[in-house]
Amino acid sequence: ITGKDAKNVLLDGNGHTVSGYTLNGALFSSMVNSAVRNIVFSDIKATPVSGEASVAVISKSVDGNSYVTNCKFENCTIDAGNVADGLKAAFVTDDNNGVITSCVVENTCKVLLDTDAVTDDIYVGGIAAYSKYYIYSSISRADFSGVKAKTADGYYALFLGGIAGYNHKADYIEGCFAEVTAPSADNNATFGYFSAYGK
Repeated sequence: ITGKDAKNVLLDGNGHTVSGYTLNGALFSSMVNSAVRNIVFSDIKATPVSGEASVAVISKSVDGNSYVTNCKFENCTIDAGNVADGLKAAFVTDDNNGVITSCVVENTCKVLLDTDAVTDDIYVGGIAAYSKYYIYSSISRADFSGVKAKTADGYYALFLGGIAGYNHKADYIEGCFAEVTAPSADNNATFGYFSAYGK
């Protein structure tokens, strides 16, 4: 499935499970004035669209009038392959400008990346890769042990956070819990259980 833009969409799963799909990029390319809620995502694999550096399960971006709430992820895999240029990868969204609440990423979920040619900063998160707004009451137990990113000059880096790879403001993550499996020390990585980088 290759995701399309979601505009003025309400996707309410009423607790049902979506399972067994392979997503090319994400379920949605973007969310604009939209909401996703009450869905269990199980046995989902997400890979980047060829030539792009963004991969998520729900949406590559969430705008300021959108929200994601009460979604759970189990046995899901984000396989970024060897993408090296400015990758953003997370289970809910890569670029959060909206509100994410009460989402859970179980420890059966993993992120895979293997590159030794990093040329731009990489952001990987359990909930969001790059978050500029609120993440509330969410839990991440994601497995990042399969993330390997190195660079020759040591300047560009991997920013990997249990909740968000980048968080714009300290109080934008509230009431969350992270207990994730960290990548190996053989990485050009900055790692944080909540956020690896930000204010």
